[in-house]
Parts: sequence; C-alpha cells; structure tokens
Amino acid sequence: MIDNASDKWNPALARAIDRLIADFGAAGPGYDLADKPLAVFDFDNTTIYGDIGEQVFRRQVDNLIIRMNPEQFAAYMPVKPRGVEFFDKIYSDIPIARVSADAIDAFEKLYLMYEGFRGNLSLEQVAQSDAYKEFRAKMCVMYNGLNATMSIGRDMAYLWSIQLVAGLTPAQVAALARETWAYELGRPIGEETLQSPGNIQSKCGPLSVSMKTGIRPFGAMQKLYARLRGAGFDVYIVTATQDIIVEAVVTDPVSGYGIEAGHVLGVPLEIVDGVFTTNIAPGCGHGVTYGEGKVKAIRERISREPLFVGGDSDNDIEMLTSFEKTQLRMIVDRGLHEIMKDLYAKCARGEDGFYLQHRDEKTGRFLA
Repeated sequence: MIDNASDKWNPALARAIDRLIADFGAAGPGYDLADKPLAVFDFDNTTIYGDIGEQVFRRQVDNLIIRMNPEQFAAYMPVKPRGVEFFDKIYSDIPIARVSADAIDAFEKLYLMYEGFRGNLSLEQVAQSDAYKEFRAKMCVMYNGLNATMSIGRDMAYLWSIQLVAGLTPAQVAALARETWAYELGRPIGEETLQSPGNIQSKCGPLSVSMKTGIRPFGAMQKLYARLRGAGFDVYIVTATQDIIVEAVVTDPVSGYGIEAGHVLGVPLEIVDGVFTTNIAPGCGHGVTYGEGKVKAIRERISREPLFVGGDSDNDIEMLTSFEKTQLRMIVDRGLHEIMKDLYAKCARGEDGFYLQHRDEKTGRFLA
C-alpha cells in the first residue's frame, strides 16, 4: 500500500495506484511474465524536483567544461533558428544573433585565458573576468530565450543545450551528470540571477537572467518505482534530456531510483572516435524525445503500450494521451494552468484515469 503519511500522495491517486498494481501486477489474475505491464515516467519535475539537463548545461558553462574550439563554438551558437530572429516574451526586442555574437566573443577571450583551453589562468582567476561573467549570462539568456520561444520549439531548445557536450566522451558526460546531481542536491531550491557586465562593449548590452537552482529526489517516486518493479512491472524513464545524463543518475545506487540500464529513453547523440558530436545518433527514428518524440520512442524502443504514465508539462501531453491501454495518468502539478488546462480539467473531473499530484515548491516534496 502507498504510505500516504510520509509520502504525501494525493489520496485518490494513491488508491488508484494500489488498484492498478492489484489488477495488473504479478499477483493479479492475468499477469504474463513474457508481457510485463509497462509504466513510463518523465524525469525532470516528475521523477525529481528540478531539471538535471538544465543543471548539467549550467555546470558546463560555469566550469568551462567545453571541448569546442572558437570556430566550432561559433558554429554551435544559433543565429536564426528555424527562421526566427527574435525571442518571444523575454528579450523580445533583441535579435537572437546578437546574443550569440556576444557569447562567441566572450568565449574567444576565455579560450585564450583559461588553462583548460589555450591560456594559463585557473578557473578561479578566469571567473573574476568580465569575459567569464558575460559568457555565463549570455549563454543563460540564450537558454531561457530559446525555451520561451514557441515558434522555435522546445525540441530545438532542448537539443541545443544538450549539444554542448560535443567533444566529451560518454564516460565524461556520465561523470558530469553524477557530479551535477551531487552538487545540486546541496544547493537551496531557488533562483540565481546572473548579470552581464555593463562596462564592456557588446552587441546587445548588459542583460540579467534568472536561473533555477537545486534538485531534489521525490522520495515518493523512489518508493513507487521500487514497488512497481517488485510487483512485476517494467519501469522506464522517457526524457527530453540526453539519455546518458539521466541514465547515469538513475542507475547509480546513490540516487535511490534503482532504474535498470537500458530503461532510459532520451536524446541519443552520435559518437564518432569515442566522443559525442552535435548530431542525433544515426538510426534513431524518434529524434528528440519531446512531445510526439516520446510516443515514437516508446513505440520504437519498447513496442508495448504503458498502463501507467507520469508527466508534468506540455512536453508530456502526447505521452499521457496517445496510448489506448493506459489506465492511470499522473500529472505532477507545476501550476501550468494555461498550457495544461485541458488535462488539469480532466484531473479535476476524475476523467480517463487522470490524477493531479501536488508538490511543495519550497521543499521539493509531494503534497497530499
């Protein structure tokens, strides 16, 4: 049974989980070991509080863990993505190309300064420079701006942030993911404001940007995954983050999730000569695992329909609604009342197996 006293589940959802396991788990009347029931869940803000992909990107930028030379970095930065010149909402009066130009200029300076590139200064020394402050701020402006611009599409925004690992080996990216996980567990849940310097010449001038800090595991989800596996379910994570980043975390016993290797479907990048490129891995039919890409990945890689699906955002709408066999649909409540209003309404009506699971934005825990 769900331990609602400590896990703070929505009571109706807790009862629905109990019924699902009783009806379809190993103790149920129709259980087939050769055709295990399937449960699939999003990772960021569903399995955990926070976004591991965003924080890995931040850690790369903050620590200059970049294996591109200036020419490669310039090619990586977007200029007019999908024909779009300006961001939506935030920074809507600034051309995307200008933000890229400022980040490229700052990176060129850092490349000649930092001992990890071609210079002789330590990271601590470089971090005091205007070029470093400009680079951090403009890269995060680009990250937030791309994600907020619907005409570009979040699939492209997610892919752009993932592509920063180009030049790193799979082992290096896995280690980076685990280091980021440990680091963000120790940070407070909140926001950090980055400010680009006002005393340097730049294409778009000084800008400030707010970025989220902190990650927390949902203890309730750790216990749920263990219980589902114990009841004979196959449990998969389906994420818009790079597959190796999430797999490195959830297969590590320290994380408490106990997911098996091979049970994470995410964005796979091509590997050439032992390092990642910026290209999607050849032979990957589903592309970026965002929206419909998640449904394609499940059909292509698992070839079974899930009985239980969990998500939190518009990234998960197709996964939550596309499978006829799905009995239980859990949405972690992030207050996305505009983009998720139709599914929130289904939760309120108790329709089609939809349930809303609330969370505490200050502690990163579930709320009943």
